[in-house]
Amino acid sequence: MNRYVLFIVCASLLIGIAACGSQREMTSPPATSSIDTSNLYFVAAYDPNRDPFADQAAAIEQAKQSGRYVLLEIGGDWCVWCHILEDYIASNEDIATAMQANFVIVKVNVSEENQNDAFMAQYPQVAGYPHFYILDDEGKLLQSQNTGELEQGDSYNHDVFLSFVNKWSPKKPSE
Repeated sequence: MNRYVLFIVCASLLIGIAACGSQREMTSPPATSSIDTSNLYFVAAYDPNRDPFADQAAAIEQAKQSGRYVLLEIGGDWCVWCHILEDYIASNEDIATAMQANFVIVKVNVSEENQNDAFMAQYPQVAGYPHFYILDDEGKLLQSQNTGELEQGDSYNHDVFLSFVNKWSPKKPSE
């Protein structure tokens, strides 16, 4: 292989890794989902036209009323791991159930169309996408979570993911 072809191949790989926000293995998302997650998300799409400040305020109000916390899921439709995450949650009923019971989940778009810089400036910088911010029912940041720490191979580690959900869930009066 000549140097020019090798350079093009290497450059293409580096661009692909950078586009996903971290050096995670790039794979295709699973093709099937087994659980209906239509009620899981308060804001279910990475929409560059949405106002994340308004979405967050509405989610905090919903969290107050329902005794849950807010989980901001930062990412975009361009992000392979964001799709893997959504499919993973949909295929693990116990995780989907725990997340729905404990969090008001808002997807926040970060993409070429809209970086949402002003919104993102209020939180710690992310290392890769998707990224979670957990807020209490007053909007106070409790946790900034690199989801790469929840991964295993080309998906997520069930026990680690469920442990994360349980650790950052609001404590019930009997706990």
